[in-house]
Amino acid sequence: MQKLAMLVMLSAFVAPPAWASNVGIFGGLVVLDQLYMLGLPGKYYVAGDLGTVSYSHAIGSDGTSSFPNPRIFRIAGGYHADRMTNDSVSIAGEWSYSMFSDSIIDYGTQGQDTLRVGSWQAAFVLAYPLNPRFDLTGKIGFINNKVKSSTTVASMTGVNGSNNNLLFGVGAQYHLNMHYIVRAQLESFGKLEREGSQAEAAAYPFSVGLVYEF
Repeated sequence: MQKLAMLVMLSAFVAPPAWASNVGIFGGLVVLDQLYMLGLPGKYYVAGDLGTVSYSHAIGSDGTSSFPNPRIFRIAGGYHADRMTNDSVSIAGEWSYSMFSDSIIDYGTQGQDTLRVGSWQAAFVLAYPLNPRFDLTGKIGFINNKVKSSTTVASMTGVNGSNNNLLFGVGAQYHLNMHYIVRAQLESFGKLEREGSQAEAAAYPFSVGLVYEF
């Protein structure tokens, strides 16, 4: 248990500079590799999530209009280590990709702005059991947001950008049986761009999903 605690702390405080430039496939592989190196028995899993995103300070080309909140779809995979006791916290390493639906501001005859976002995530997920079927969950990891902003408004131009952030989340999950889990998550994806038109914009998704362990 001490070795597991050491891994979580080192990953949270030492790894960020190294991972921040490689979030995505490589970050996810590192998360899974660290759990594998511990030799913890467990199960692999795949998951899909649907939900909505709350934008903060996502402003259109006119400088005042706000982009409407989009929907989110996520595919995920990971490794869930078995609990050491029935009432102990469990840990999982998860790699995922999220896609936002297009968010559009319509200026009528003047044109429209479109904001499109996709994100790679690599994270540790902790689950605390309240009873044999119901868990409270917490998530910490790293995320790479990629933004494409386009416009048809005259004299305005779209931009592409990205940003690496810490990823945080809280949630709950319910075990339907030995293989299927229903989960709900509220997360912070952080700032969408390092610099540019959406440098102050941030995203906060809420999603519900289904997990299959095998």
